[in-house]
Amino acid sequence: MSILKWTFTCIAGIILFLCLIVTVVLVAVSGTVLNADFVIGALGSIDVSDMIENAIQQAGSGEIPDELKEMLARIDGAIPRDIQRAFEEKTKALVKNSLGTPIRAFYDYILGKTQNLDVVVPLKNVKSEIRVLVYDYLDVLISSQPPEFRQIAKKKVDMWWDRYASQMPQAIDIGAVIMNGDGEVYLETVRRYLRYIQPALTVSVIAAVIIIILIILLHRKPGLSLRIPGIVILSAGLFFLPINTITSDFLMKEFFSERIPEYLLSALVLIISKILLRVQIESIIAICVGSVLIGVSFFLKPKADEQRRRQTAPENG
Repeated sequence: MSILKWTFTCIAGIILFLCLIVTVVLVAVSGTVLNADFVIGALGSIDVSDMIENAIQQAGSGEIPDELKEMLARIDGAIPRDIQRAFEEKTKALVKNSLGTPIRAFYDYILGKTQNLDVVVPLKNVKSEIRVLVYDYLDVLISSQPPEFRQIAKKKVDMWWDRYASQMPQAIDIGAVIMNGDGEVYLETVRRYLRYIQPALTVSVIAAVIIIILIILLHRKPGLSLRIPGIVILSAGLFFLPINTITSDFLMKEFFSERIPEYLLSALVLIISKILLRVQIESIIAICVGSVLIGVSFFLKPKADEQRRRQTAPENG
């Protein structure tokens, strides 16, 4: 009987560990990449200075003077922090006001809240606002540089803007673009899997609670009943601590750092860091809960032991 009890306890502990892992991951993902407001805020963190530097480099086609390259490499750090914050707020306002509604509509569709992908992104005003933002930031970047450098930088940005802005339509019908070709099949697959996230989160939480109750009922000793779930919860929390750092470094170095423009890295870094931060907070909570359960378990004594202690106390006295 004891062997069966501990076999069930080991299996229940493994299932509880997996339930906790799933819960931590789903809670972190639901609050970040599946949250439209979070994505809007992340897009608002795009680094305008890196975007301008990228524009100059693309338009230069290898003809950028070494002096201008050195200027671009150090100029962003010389801008006062209050000015940088002002442009960051302008970027966030641009994304929120111009792209907020289409992004929320897109999320409503992929999360199954609506059945029609009616998402049109108007770009006429967005294009003009981006131009103002880019050139305002350019003026700040090069205001303290020699005139010849200012002319070169402005010329390169003009070339980049004419090349890319001229190709920008007045509006983008996201539904028409995505539903073209294999896009509809892919999006429907994404929608189908996303429908399972909330039920999976609910099931994992309920399963974890049920397993903990079963372990407590199976082991009548109060200390052991708390110690076993405590160890599992503590282990789940410790499991995520090194993974946060490893995952962040691995993703940024191996997948993203050389594959997307620098000015988009700021938004991507924010998304990844926020996901990992939520995971880290949840893992710290799990460590604290597990440690408390383990600590309390050592102070709880079975009733039989307590009665025996009381009976022997007068005799010793």
